[in-house]
Amino acid sequence: MRGVELSGRVRYAALIEGISRRAASRRFGIDPRTVAKMVSFSLPQSYRRSGPPMKSSRGSYRTEISPSRDRHRPADKGLGQK
Repeated sequence: MRGVELSGRVRYAALIEGISRRAASRRFGIDPRTVAKMVSFSLPQSYRRSGPPMKSSRGSYRTEISPSRDRHRPADKGLGQK
């Protein structure tokens, strides 16, 4: 994800200095579509979830799975131990 500083510099170059979006993409080394997004939105891009995280598909079976998985897992011998 791009930094807030880069977004501000790109917006300044495109909107205040008046250089084209293509020239801004060359100057900052980013894709022209990214420049278009930075110019069109006043706030920098950020990740936001659209909803709550998905629940585990194992859900209620977790208590049955864990002991079985631990029984079949080989013991960790560690480094340098025999």
